[in-house]
Amino acid sequence: DFLMARLRYGKLLMRAQRPTEAIAQFRQALAAPPRLATNESQATLAEAHVLLGAALAETGAFAEAAAEFQAAIPSLPPDKSIRAQVSLGRALAALGRNAEAIDVFKQVLQVDPGNDRATTELHKLGLTP
Repeated sequence: DFLMARLRYGKLLMRAQRPTEAIAQFRQALAAPPRLATNESQATLAEAHVLLGAALAETGAFAEAAAEFQAAIPSLPPDKSIRAQVSLGRALAALGRNAEAIDVFKQVLQVDPGNDRATTELHKLGLTP
């Protein structure tokens, strides 16, 4: 379907290091008329927000990226939610919103104490978890 095609194409563009073009694909996917509100469709829309956030972060649009990650997190399954939270924390840190980033990384470590990415990001911010 249209949504999945846009997501797949956007992912290919990201792999080809063409984030600006990927952003357009992910935005088109999110602008598509909503399907039935099933858990699967909610997860797919959440994935689209995460992918858009990653592409935006790649271009330096960290405020927009953070908003996309925040939109996605509530609808993601736990394993993907953790990754999106780490990405959110990175975007917040890039914006200089270090206190918020630290809170996000600490929340990740409460759920996943061995998360190396969150630990590394806290170290970058001068903290030891």
